[in-house]
Amino acid sequence: MTEIKIRELKARDVRVLAKMLAKMDTESISKVQHLIQSQQSKRTQVALFEVGFSIVQTIASVTDDIWSWLADLAGVSAGELDEMDFSAPKQIVMQLIQGGQFQDFFGSAINLAGSRGDSTTSSKADTDGATKK
Repeated sequence: MTEIKIRELKARDVRVLAKMLAKMDTESISKVQHLIQSQQSKRTQVALFEVGFSIVQTIASVTDDIWSWLADLAGVSAGELDEMDFSAPKQIVMQLIQGGQFQDFFGSAINLAGSRGDSTTSSKADTDGATKK
């Protein structure tokens, strides 16, 4: 198994995630927000992974966007991530969750997504290419 190291989160990552969240319905965004808030009290490896995995499942409607963003965090293309060990996405998500700014980062993205208006009316064109360098 290859060790993956993700890059530091940048301001652009908030915008990328906000664009993904804007594609989701309000109920899904509320669920993600609740999962993030519940993460505060859960600091075990298993609990952190469960929270991260639940968030990814909740935002499955933006799977391609998430995959591209996870690949970008790891410094590879989405195609390269496809060819990595099956544990690679888990490693990326775990590193993201374990970062000290997890709640603030996702909270900022949720707030930004909410300020874009009704998430159900966001156009696909708003997010196409959001994760491309």
